[in-house]
Amino acid sequence: MPWEPGASPFHDYNEKILAECYRPNADLGNLSRMSFNLGPTLATWLRRQHPDVLSRVVRSDQNARTATGHGSAIAQGYHHTILPLDSPRDRRTEIRWGVRSFELLYGRKPLGIWLPETAVDSTTLEMCADEGLRYTILAPDQVRPTGEMYGSYRLSLATGRPFEAVVYDAGLGGCVSFDPIATANAAEFVASHVLPAFEQRNTADPLVAITTDGEVYGHHHKFKEMFLQDLLV
Repeated sequence: MPWEPGASPFHDYNEKILAECYRPNADLGNLSRMSFNLGPTLATWLRRQHPDVLSRVVRSDQNARTATGHGSAIAQGYHHTILPLDSPRDRRTEIRWGVRSFELLYGRKPLGIWLPETAVDSTTLEMCADEGLRYTILAPDQVRPTGEMYGSYRLSLATGRPFEAVVYDAGLGGCVSFDPIATANAAEFVASHVLPAFEQRNTADPLVAITTDGEVYGHHHKFKEMFLQDLLV
């Protein structure tokens, strides 16, 4: 990595974000209590420069499996490309390499995948299903009725194979990411924002998904990793 003056006092932004976000969240155990994805290229850098942190990330997934029967990590395309804009060959390569990288890192097959910017089309979903993946995460404006669907839904693939979409709550994600007053106290945030979201779901088994940039917790917002720890506990 080249020297990046804006990352001072660190050598570069990878080191800065590691110190402010990746390491503290791994140390606090946050990654074992929520779904997360670690980009394969970032994992490669961690393996070379900070293998202790990468080991904690992998252990977080293992701890989640021990506690719940399911790992907390999900896969990601190998690079951060907008998959529907890739050629068919490149798109399949991005998905296949992302899945294989996940298997080598965590020692298991992934069930879900984070698609960069949640960009998707039917061909991308079919390719994900080809690699044994079962679900992805989508924004509420990607499903109809637009902005009214939240939770988990089965998608209809042309091949008839089952595939699920978890539609996140954009309001809650934006609140966590950009409203420091609303998220000053985790218990109050749950009472004033999360519980009402559950009450608004008209299903017997409601799901409320909050999706954010992981770097919110410590890098974009100092000490936000502690809010996250309180929220998850």
